[in-house]
Amino acid sequence: MKLLLFLTHIPFIVFSQISDRPNVILFMADDMGIGDTSAYQFYTKNSDDQQVHTPAMEKLASMGMLFTDAHTPSSRCTPTRYGLLTGRYPWRARMKHWVLFGVQGDPLIEEDRPTLATLFRSQGYATAMVGKWHLGLRYTQTNGKPAAGWEDADLSKDVFDGPCDHGFDYARFTSRSHGTSGPDAGTTGPKNGKNKKDERNKPNQKIGPGHIHNRKIVGATGNGKELVKEGKSAYDLHSLGSRHSNHAIEFLTQHLRNKERSFNPFFLYYPSNSNHGPYTVANEVGGKKVRVRWYQEVQHRHDWIISMKTM
Repeated sequence: MKLLLFLTHIPFIVFSQISDRPNVILFMADDMGIGDTSAYQFYTKNSDDQQVHTPAMEKLASMGMLFTDAHTPSSRCTPTRYGLLTGRYPWRARMKHWVLFGVQGDPLIEEDRPTLATLFRSQGYATAMVGKWHLGLRYTQTNGKPAAGWEDADLSKDVFDGPCDHGFDYARFTSRSHGTSGPDAGTTGPKNGKNKKDERNKPNQKIGPGHIHNRKIVGATGNGKELVKEGKSAYDLHSLGSRHSNHAIEFLTQHLRNKERSFNPFFLYYPSNSNHGPYTVANEVGGKKVRVRWYQEVQHRHDWIISMKTM
């Protein structure tokens, strides 16, 4: 097993076995640096009181390799994803700086641009993406033509351009940061800010499409841009992390149960919505309750990180 980390936006590449075509799982975490995992505590010399303790990452590191001289193509979310998936400097694309904004966010990866997913697929891999896309979407009009923007998008129609157009066979994702991918219609946690009375989830809402499965916007009601407000397709902000992890496990389980495909390797790209705020910590992990402690970062007085410890 091997482990590869890049800083700022940290991917973890896990190879399940030593072979000519190993299974590959690539994790990416937002807003995470070398000091945010105890796997690197030996290097950063953080004290136990300062350190966020991540025993699962420590276990992965002990089974593979750690890198202490790594680099990122950008300090921002969207260009980092573009560089990782395409192998290009992000400034070679049309977006020269910052990130994609808005519910439309025209696709950043060019139509004929090879990606990690198309590379793996060309070698017989089953490919999957679960988590935060944030590389732009193209929606579809009622007449089936590509939408010019959010305003003429018909959410009951399949997405015209998304992960499935760039090499992924299986995709369960949100359009961008989880607090801005859809109006929170969930019921498992308190509503915040403007969403306290659910007034965002209306036919003219401009937050986002919620959950997307391959090309299908699963929460679409057909009533303008309004999304379903309950059930498994509702955009429940407070259960997003567990939803994505469940879908990742679903893909792996389906792959292993399929006798024809199980002989082929898989590539799973898992760009988690964590650690980007707002934080949506599970109530329990592995059957143990989670205690949340908050720390204010010295460098960014308005940013916060979470230390999760099981009791």
